[in-house]
Amino acid sequence: MDPVGALQVCLMSRMRNKEGVAGGLRRLGVDEAAFDAAKEMLARARLDHEDPGIVDECHADLYRRFLGAPQRVEPAPRGQAPNAMKMFYSLPVWPDLELELSMSNEHTLRGLRFVRAGEPKARRLRLEEVNPWRVVENDIACNCSEVVVVDGFGTWTDYCCPLLEPGSPECLWAFDYGLLQEVIPWKDLNLDKEEAAYPSLESVLGLGEP
Repeated sequence: MDPVGALQVCLMSRMRNKEGVAGGLRRLGVDEAAFDAAKEMLARARLDHEDPGIVDECHADLYRRFLGAPQRVEPAPRGQAPNAMKMFYSLPVWPDLELELSMSNEHTLRGLRFVRAGEPKARRLRLEEVNPWRVVENDIACNCSEVVVVDGFGTWTDYCCPLLEPGSPECLWAFDYGLLQEVIPWKDLNLDKEEAAYPSLESVLGLGEP
């Protein structure tokens, strides 16, 4: 398994959309038995971002050594540390997206998520386009009339929101690594939205920083 393949398999091993994961593994010509091998490859390279023992050591230079040069590098948004940056990689299983690696002032990993490739702004979605592995977290900011964070931990965040499109129902949108995994009508969940609410969308996505 090559390094890019290992990263893709490792990411998929931690995603909730089983149908998408099964299809992605078929594209790579492997099965779930590859999960352990992929995690081991990243651990040896000291790049397993979910290993608490090495997460603070996932340095930009290690990613470059393991994956090769990124598609592009951008400075971090205004208001963050002056040497912070973002690195972007294209992964074959998700050809229309890029993997964004947010690096701290010391160039160690702060966050990892999928964003839309070549589109600095989120695009307007129709209801039929809200499909797992086709929507990224940034899309919901300009597509939903109300966005409530209802759950989240580590690399996943769940929202309750309806599309701006008239007649769209409130749904739970479940994201792993900023990539949509499933959409469930909120009425089917028997949950109180206000009681479940987490901090604001802006604080979760890091928007509105000075």
